[in-house]
Amino acid sequence: MQSKTDKALADFDGNYNCCQSVIKQFSEDLGISEEFAIKTAAGFGGGMRCGHTCGVITGSIMVLGLKYGKSQPEQSDKEELYRIVKEFTEAFVSVHGATHCKDLIGYDTGTDEGRAKASAEGRFKERCPLFIKTAISLLEEYESNPI
Repeated sequence: MQSKTDKALADFDGNYNCCQSVIKQFSEDLGISEEFAIKTAAGFGGGMRCGHTCGVITGSIMVLGLKYGKSQPEQSDKEELYRIVKEFTEAFVSVHGATHCKDLIGYDTGTDEGRAKASAEGRFKERCPLFIKTAISLLEEYESNPI
């Protein structure tokens, strides 16, 4: 049986964006369909196509929100979820040094020119799988050690 990481990497290589590749792996665990997860995450790749927060991060935050967020205002413990999100983000930054796509890739991925240069140099194929691996690993720690 393939690991979530292996499946995510295959999905990323198979034309899903980084955000889709992360959230899809947790959809069944979270009680949502793969189709819903994939469509929800569709616009978040490449730092929301602006070079901002990496899709791996936004997909991971979606997973954390679906796992630890509440659906009713009176149930809400926003501070606990925010603490978990901050902890996740800090752990990611400790490994990769940033959360913005343009910083992680080394080009402004929010521009056609920046994306073209990054693509020509193979930066997406080289770097994005590392970000996916880190995120899946961190998310799996939350799965096995509920907070």
